[in-house]
Amino acid sequence: MLLHRDRVWALIFLALSIAYGVEAQQIELYFGGEDEAFTARTFPTALAWTGGIVSFLLLVSPVDPDPRPRLREILNYDWLRVAALLLLMIAYGLTIQRFGFFLSTSFFLLAGYLLLGERRPWMLFLVSFPLVAVFQFLLQGLLGIYLADPFLARLGITG
Repeated sequence: MLLHRDRVWALIFLALSIAYGVEAQQIELYFGGEDEAFTARTFPTALAWTGGIVSFLLLVSPVDPDPRPRLREILNYDWLRVAALLLLMIAYGLTIQRFGFFLSTSFFLLAGYLLLGERRPWMLFLVSFPLVAVFQFLLQGLLGIYLADPFLARLGITG
């Protein structure tokens, strides 16, 4: 196995994933919550394992001898679409508190799908609004995570 630049970064990523996993185990749990299915350690531990597996796969995968992208290929990227998506993410971050999780996330997904090329109206609305409704139900109804949502509060759906 050659020590290639990609493998060096994979080793660094593996070391960071292991360190993150060790630190995730130091997170204190609420009294009596050790036997819960989801705790404060669950997601960080899953991230550490995922990072470790991905970095290990990068370590054992074959290496491209010349991975540098050509300048012509870089110039052919759709940089305008990338900038538009970045601006859309900034707008989402600025509007989520004012308009609430449901509306801002639904319109963020709707605009993102439009930017990425989806044009069927039924698909845009079917994938954005119900997806956010299900996700919000999972967060609030099943996991008990409170999301302040002024739009849904005005409709009388949430308190």
